[in-house]
Amino acid sequence: MNIRRGTKNDADVAAQLIFSSGPNSLGMMFNVSETLNPIDFLRHAFSQPYGQFGFTSHLVAESEGQPIGLASCWTHDVSPSFRNATLQSLIGYFGVDLTHKVIERSQNLGEIIPAPAQDELGVGHIAITTGNRRKGVATKLLDHLAGFANSLNKQKLVLDVEQKNQDAIRLYLKYGFKKIQLTEPGVKSRELGLTSHWHMELLL
Repeated sequence: MNIRRGTKNDADVAAQLIFSSGPNSLGMMFNVSETLNPIDFLRHAFSQPYGQFGFTSHLVAESEGQPIGLASCWTHDVSPSFRNATLQSLIGYFGVDLTHKVIERSQNLGEIIPAPAQDELGVGHIAITTGNRRKGVATKLLDHLAGFANSLNKQKLVLDVEQKNQDAIRLYLKYGFKKIQLTEPGVKSRELGLTSHWHMELLL
């Protein structure tokens, strides 16, 4: 197994994996049209080099030349160019009017997934293909993220995971993460389908 940066050629698998990492949250944010869908957007966005869902923002676990898992991370100081690349990927797929709706919904998600603090590296998402789970792939990706955090002199890895995603929670606890706080969505967020999330952290 090899860990590498994502490439445009990973887009088909990556879109499915990213969506599987948080179907309720991502579905809520990107289901703004009957004719457009979240996975198609993620495929479009991953095909771009930059931005939140761009291929250079992801680590990919590869086996026998095929992507079998991926991970992303983020810091408190997101650059203007990164934000602009994310915005352009949204506009390129949804158009201006629907992009405003996506941004509005993302603010609801921000209620339960806070930005990392200055001394933290946030885990954006980790997902593994079905046939390759429980084989140490997620652990390898977390090792790389922890190494990256150390290179940035961060003190913690942090993440937010749906309370009902018990498989993921068990994985993170086994790796050494601790449950810090259970965050409940507000009324509007619940109406949009968001559920409770555990905020978890790992001291490095």
